[in-house]
Amino acid sequence: MKNILIIATPRSGSTNLLQSISSAYNYKLLFEPRPAQLHTRRWEVKDSQVVKVISYPHLKYPTFYKDIINQYQRTILLGRYNIKEQVESLAILLNKDVRIPHTKWNEDELKQISTDTIEKTKKSIIANRVQLEKISKEFNLPINYYEDVYSDKCLIEKDIKLDLTFFEKTKKCRTPSLESKYLL
Repeated sequence: MKNILIIATPRSGSTNLLQSISSAYNYKLLFEPRPAQLHTRRWEVKDSQVVKVISYPHLKYPTFYKDIINQYQRTILLGRYNIKEQVESLAILLNKDVRIPHTKWNEDELKQISTDTIEKTKKSIIANRVQLEKISKEFNLPINYYEDVYSDKCLIEKDIKLDLTFFEKTKKCRTPSLESKYLL
């Protein structure tokens, strides 16, 4: 396989998928470059590369997805069924001072997030989901879903190799609340 592109909604396990594929093929990885960075030193399309982008509706770059999909041998789409957990995870990440995708958090932290923030985050996630569905239809690409990929430990595109160490439960960001730990 020459190179691979992942287009994903936020908080869908895409960073672990990126690392899993990168490790399985020993490819260089590129984490969430922006459209303006295409064909710059930051983002040169190369062989032995796996790149992950988020499925934003890029209004300033209407041909962005067409431009990049055509430059990669394989494109993987990744979404998530559970919008509630997806919104919660993104709202928590955006509420942190340092936004590191693998940061662990527990459900108690949700109490610090306002209803308004949750609603804004939900609108953003819905826009990302709509964009992913448009890409799927336009390019006739299936959408993999976090819940399926991480339980079945494979993609719809079964020929794409994965390093399954990135699918272990310890890689999940959400942890049980402290209260529920003590109830066990």
